[in-house]
Amino acid sequence: EPITVIPEIPIWISPLFIAGTIAVATVASLAKTRKDRRASAIAEKADDADAAADAISEARSDA
Repeated sequence: EPITVIPEIPIWISPLFIAGTIAVATVASLAKTRKDRRASAIAEKADDADAAADAISEARSDA
């Protein structure tokens, strides 16, 4: 006996769902990569600024 309570889903919904899932995952991955690159660049600039500040402090203490 077929189960009549569960609605029948058209076949075209399956590839649409798969494509949508892939699109969402791709966008999320690209956003994460972009965020990580920005954070890395900011951290690198902060490290450079810290190194410059340390060099200035050392130069002042030597003088």
